Amino acid sequence: PDETLSMMRRFAAWYWTRLGWSMADAYARFATLLIYINSRRSAHPYLPQLKRPSRQTFEKEVRRQECYETYKTRFGEKRAKQRFIASGIGLSADRFLRLGCMDHSILDNVAVFDSDWMLPIGRPTVTILIDVCTRCIVGFLVSFEPPSLYSVTECIRRANRPKVGASKLHQKYPVLNLIFGRFDEIIVDNGKEFTGTSLEDGMADVGTSIRFAPIATPTYKALAERFFGTLNSLIAHKAPGA
Repeated sequence: PDETLSMMRRFAAWYWTRLGWSMADAYARFATLLIYINSRRSAHPYLPQLKRPSRQTFEKEVRRQECYETYKTRFGEKRAKQRFIASGIGLSADRFLRLGCMDHSILDNVAVFDSDWMLPIGRPTVTILIDVCTRCIVGFLVSFEPPSLYSVTECIRRANRPKVGASKLHQKYPVLNLIFGRFDEIIVDNGKEFTGTSLEDGMADVGTSIRFAPIATPTYKALAERFFGTLNSLIAHKAPGA
């Protein structure tokens, strides 16, 4: 009925204006109002009772109202732009070792225990350096330390070392043996291990410049972010216990 549809649309819009309230809260307020209206209608036999739509029907109405303006009202302009506004042209390079992208991530679903004390040591942190042109992981490091200057410089050192192709992957793609060396420029985020003067001075000595990504803008380094997402979705999240 038009009366029910009008109320459902009103409470769906109410959900987009309240950050602290969930979709279940909005549906509960809608159902409570509907119960009250039906109780008043019971005093008039000629007025039919209004049937309550299901939770799924209400959620469909909420999602139908999702747009830039409603998302901005609920979550703010910055998150609305990240969701609805295109990120623009991604990173590109005309040759390998021209531009690299470095990032860290804690490996999901992997924990190491001390066999003597049977206490958790922690989860490993993966540091990677991707070549933007070839999309090749030129250097990586798995460590149980938090991201530090050591993990950054060690990963760069490994990227500079030649690779010994002994795996089936190197046999299938022999060019992987040739992708190593000094990067002209490396893109990093604004972590403490990157923003210190030690890293910038050290890279200047070897002829590599450091480019800092904009703060709180993961789309700028989407290449590295997507790799970690693929790593977790294809491997870590499918392991037992995930």
